[in-house]
Amino acid sequence: MRVTTGYTDAHHETPTNNNSIYAPLTNAMFSHPELATCVTVRASSQPDGNGGCTGPGNPTGVASFGTVREDMQRTNKQDTKHFIGSINASYQALPSLAVEGTLGVDMSSQLSQGFRAFDNDVDGFTLVAPGGSKVVDNRTQRIVTAEGKTTWRRSFGPQWASTFVAGGQGFITKLEDEGSFGGVFPGPGLEVTSAGFNQSAFERTLQTVNAGVFGQEQLGFRDYAFLTVGGRYDRNSAFGKTSKGVFYPKASLSLQPSLLPSWAGSRFTSRLSTFRVRGAIGQSGLQPGAFDKFTTFSPLGSELGPGLAPNNLGNPDLKPEVSTEWELGTELGALSDRAALDITYWRRRTRDALYLRQYAPSGGFPSLQLSNVGEIKSGGYDIIASFLPVNTGKLSLKLFANATWMWAFVTKLGGAPPLKVGGSYPRYRNFVKEGYPVGALFGAKLPGPCSARPAGATYRCLNPGENPYDLTGPAGTPDRKPDTDAELLAYFAVPRALNLLNPLLVDENGNGDPLDHYLGKSTPDWQGAFGMNATVVRNFELGAVFEYKFGNYTITNLTDAFRKSNPMIGRNLRRAAQVEATMLNPASTAQERLAASRTWAYELKALSPYDGLNQNENGKFLRFRELSLTYNVPASYANRFGFGHMSITAAGRNLALWTPYTGIDPETNEYGRGGASPDLGGIDQNFGQAIDAFGFALPRRFTFTVRVGF
Repeated sequence: MRVTTGYTDAHHETPTNNNSIYAPLTNAMFSHPELATCVTVRASSQPDGNGGCTGPGNPTGVASFGTVREDMQRTNKQDTKHFIGSINASYQALPSLAVEGTLGVDMSSQLSQGFRAFDNDVDGFTLVAPGGSKVVDNRTQRIVTAEGKTTWRRSFGPQWASTFVAGGQGFITKLEDEGSFGGVFPGPGLEVTSAGFNQSAFERTLQTVNAGVFGQEQLGFRDYAFLTVGGRYDRNSAFGKTSKGVFYPKASLSLQPSLLPSWAGSRFTSRLSTFRVRGAIGQSGLQPGAFDKFTTFSPLGSELGPGLAPNNLGNPDLKPEVSTEWELGTELGALSDRAALDITYWRRRTRDALYLRQYAPSGGFPSLQLSNVGEIKSGGYDIIASFLPVNTGKLSLKLFANATWMWAFVTKLGGAPPLKVGGSYPRYRNFVKEGYPVGALFGAKLPGPCSARPAGATYRCLNPGENPYDLTGPAGTPDRKPDTDAELLAYFAVPRALNLLNPLLVDENGNGDPLDHYLGKSTPDWQGAFGMNATVVRNFELGAVFEYKFGNYTITNLTDAFRKSNPMIGRNLRRAAQVEATMLNPASTAQERLAASRTWAYELKALSPYDGLNQNENGKFLRFRELSLTYNVPASYANRFGFGHMSITAAGRNLALWTPYTGIDPETNEYGRGGASPDLGGIDQNFGQAIDAFGFALPRRFTFTVRVGF
């Protein structure tokens, strides 16, 4: 019998962050020092000499939404209680027959709160909820798991052995989520949603049951060859009582010639101490949501009374997506296994991929509908290497490295249109599009040189001496032709505002959409880690880990796209400010303004209607992820304090970063607190990677830990 339990009680607070107009970090980055003031409509104060004001004010020069101090008035809190426990019982009924069962429960209660106090517009600047507001979300989830299996081992003579495993497993998941909102408090000191003048509430309950049976037979020959076949049959409550289950088979073969008696003393022994080859094939599945199959309606409130509105169209033929994967691999060991190499090549095909497809809203169901229309093919290599160059009583040193090379393409969407991450928000440019990598980026593109245009193509291009602008023409009006250097020099004889400089876009496929040009992908070709572990004089352990990503890895730097281009809350990067100053300076020459206009077009112009332009960067990086030093206190000293063993560890994380990326951090993304949309069924989480949207950089962290055992 074995009983395992664990309990965690956590409290977490953070400012609003990432792509939110109420985030203090975001608005701090939008600040314009030339707009800084300590005079507001609420009251006047004086500069305090340290970059702030003695009272209300806008000392950083935020141009819109709210001052940094007002944004800090919003508090985001989360309290989570998490319990996990299991009871496992095993019984050796016969020398060859064992029975085992496990019952487990995983329960979590999560209370999240977002609160603005009454009169939170402390600087008299923001117009967002000055009367205060509060939103509360209480989410409880319980997962009960039950598993039972029987293992039967037997031999067939001196060379063959069999291990048969059969059993069943079930999950019951229940989610209860309820919350409320209250806005416009009648006075200070009120911090409950029921005190707000505007109130709303929501509640949802979701319970799913998943059960399956599985079986596996492993046949071994002389302990060096093993053949395994098996499968799992699943039923899920998402398909209703009348739907059939799904069967997922698997098979594998492993051969280790280095275990053969004939291997010893052969010419291979001096080179390879371990040699194994293996192959496997199998299937797995992903279930749709509990109500995706059914036609559902949502409540609709109106001045005429309550009603219903179409919500989910539903699909009675909806089924799980199924992934079939096969792999081939080898494991090599040399120098008595002090050097090891593990290489795996794999391919995966996902059919009937669950895809949120947009159907014609004229049918009355405007939301995205989950459909089995997709196919994704992927593959790659996983490589793991280790080397033990030193292994003595006083010093042991192990070096390790791993690398993953991967590709993944959307091969079929069944005629469905491309799906863009972030819904209608135009500035996230990650798409699921047939014929392109998963997480492909699309957006605007300026015309290139005509010499690079393929033969026969007729889309817009630039000849020598032409520029990506159409600002001049007969009678001073545009003529739909790229301007020459001479035309722009005459145009820039007087200062010009950047708002007038709208570059020409190209439409290479001629479909009328200038935002569908492929601009890269948001996943790297290569990623992995390398490092070392060392033991010095037995009691000291030193560890170091470096992580990396590179290879066709593109990050959407939306943070700097705003700071470069937006006329109200941007243009506060040094490069953008210099270009704008050159264009507006009466003392600058026409030639200087022409050069500045090119910089504006090819480096700075961004955002709608140029979404995707000048906002993508190479995201490759190498990060010193962790360095740790552990001292294992000798048992004789630990016993003096009543401990069986004791260790002391000092560690640092995210110590250094090397990258050409100019944004905040190549590992940040758009998902801040609650940033990923559950309404898109996980599409944001799955494909919205590598979007830098005003997030916090990964912190450098230092820890000191003492562990004791009795």
